[in-house]
Amino acid sequence: MYSFIFNKSNKVVKININDSKSLTTVDSIKQNDSSKIQIKSSNEINNESGLYPEGSNRYLSSSDLSGKSKYDLKIMRNEIFARHGFIFQTNEMQDYFSKQSWYNPRYSDVNNMLTSIEKDNIALIKKFEN
Repeated sequence: MYSFIFNKSNKVVKININDSKSLTTVDSIKQNDSSKIQIKSSNEINNESGLYPEGSNRYLSSSDLSGKSKYDLKIMRNEIFARHGFIFQTNEMQDYFSKQSWYNPRYSDVNNMLTSIEKDNIALIKKFEN
């Protein structure tokens, strides 16, 4: 089932897609030159969010991490979880990420959403944090 929300100009501003298993809300709708419509779901992660988007986009190297403080490494590692909507349990991380405009806390466990790149990067960052 689909539901559409229109603005005053009768343009679709939001689409809800309910497939009986989950509800997907489309956050943005863009029509390109070839009259195709691109939609972006709120269930998709934004790999460009945060100070360290490379943690979700490519394999990190030791040179990417050397020279960073333990706090910066902690933020870098936790941004990977935050991009997937992880709900943090510590006050420190809750406070930090609640101030980020892109952060949308939704899940208590995101491990099954992590890519192999992200898993490897988390492990590497942890080594540098110790």
